[in-house]
Amino acid sequence: MAAIAGSSVGAIATFATTWLVQNNQTQSLRRGAVLAKREKLYTDFIAEAAKRLTDSLSHQDESPEVLVVLVAFIGEMRLLSSPEVVTAAEQVARAIVDSYIAPNRSLKELRDAFMDTNRLDPVGQFAAVCRKDLEDAQD
Repeated sequence: MAAIAGSSVGAIATFATTWLVQNNQTQSLRRGAVLAKREKLYTDFIAEAAKRLTDSLSHQDESPEVLVVLVAFIGEMRLLSSPEVVTAAEQVARAIVDSYIAPNRSLKELRDAFMDTNRLDPVGQFAAVCRKDLEDAQD
């Protein structure tokens, strides 16, 4: 009887250890996949925002279609990201809309804007918020 009990305890301990290790590995893989998805979302948003922001500096556009992709990215961020990331993305979108509404800039005005280190950079601020969000998620 003692041998059977000893074997049972050993089998249960082995099973429990294996289950815990596999469960931990599965959680790590899921966490890694979510982080990779968020990182790609942030990168894609930054690329689209930079494209739209650059375009808005020399074009006025009355059409909301220029923001469709950004709005879709922000919607996805609402599902996957922290409120701080969503707020930063919304600020980028507002800056782009404001830039499209503003008069077109000359090449000299564009150069001066890029040379002004005190100028607010909504895309850079968004990137900083995303970096913190990803670092916090890894902890």
